[in-house]
Amino acid sequence: MESTLFIHKDCLNSNLANYLKIANPNHKIVSITKNTQVMKQDYNLISINPKDRFRQKKKFLGLLKREAKWSIDCNGRSTDFLPSLMMEQGCFKFGCSYCYTERNYPNNFLKIYNDLFRIVDLAQEIDNNQEKMENKFFLETKKKFERSRDSKHNRYITIDLGCDSDVVTSNSVTISENYYGHIVDAMNRISSTTNDIMTSFATKSAEIDPFILGCKNPNKHRIRLSLSPEHHRQTLEQNTSSTKDRLLAVNKLVDAGFEVHINLSPIVVTDNFINEYTDLLKLIDNTLNENAKKQMAYEIIFLTHSEKMFEPISQSVPKAHKMMTEGPLKLVPKWNKPNVLSYSRQDKNALKESMRKIISEITPYSRIRYMF
Repeated sequence: MESTLFIHKDCLNSNLANYLKIANPNHKIVSITKNTQVMKQDYNLISINPKDRFRQKKKFLGLLKREAKWSIDCNGRSTDFLPSLMMEQGCFKFGCSYCYTERNYPNNFLKIYNDLFRIVDLAQEIDNNQEKMENKFFLETKKKFERSRDSKHNRYITIDLGCDSDVVTSNSVTISENYYGHIVDAMNRISSTTNDIMTSFATKSAEIDPFILGCKNPNKHRIRLSLSPEHHRQTLEQNTSSTKDRLLAVNKLVDAGFEVHINLSPIVVTDNFINEYTDLLKLIDNTLNENAKKQMAYEIIFLTHSEKMFEPISQSVPKAHKMMTEGPLKLVPKWNKPNVLSYSRQDKNALKESMRKIISEITPYSRIRYMF
């Protein structure tokens, strides 16, 4: 299979196109006239067979044209704000069985949008209109900014770089001798043009050297390393960095000046849940250095599920599907989203208490930012 770079005809000579061409000189360039030429299932560019899927994902890249209005969405959990549009969609090499883009988009290779740097404008808008944004945030979330809710949070307002891709791995596709990648570029533009904005993102990758080498203001970026017990990772998060390597990346990032939190997500409850997460927290405690421990915090999210959306996984990755759906706790419709399944409120309350207990015993230095 030939490596191919699909570029919308109107973006062929753009800066992003040039970054992609330089970083991927052996890719054949195919001009497309519509984004649907690489998005639709009809084209069958990527196999649904996991063994082929990982290899094929790395063979394709896309640069798509988008003309849409960006806006700011209030979040109040992972960050204060999210962009209404994502900078990119798809995944360069991972195969997480619970990922909604992996389930929803058959041709789930990485596709970058030509207008991704609009996120810099959003960050500047937030920074320049902080009182207005704080009022908007309170009206929509009934919360104050994280800097007001959490005494250990710094002065910054946080904005997430997106959740439709893993930006650490996607950044690698534009790295060349004189360019640290498009995500690092966006982070630098935001950090150098705003006073009180911190970017943030979650990742399952330990390949963080370009961020350490390329980011100009590391203290204005929060990275959340997603972790799960190693055998969960091997079953549910195929082709991702190992749990141990991610923890070592936490130390490197903190020592380089970044704020780094741990994202325990999604927690899949098995018969051995308490022991599995006790062992994971012991690994965290034994691996993190003192600098990392001093600033550590958790965000904790329990599995959500949809029978319709997970149907392809039951066929393509049956072992992962079984782990998610045949555990000791029944998945039930959420009270506010009947099409989404999760653990019952009663079960989740007990799970939360268990997590609080083992965290207080093993990593008492780490606060819980949120848990749901």
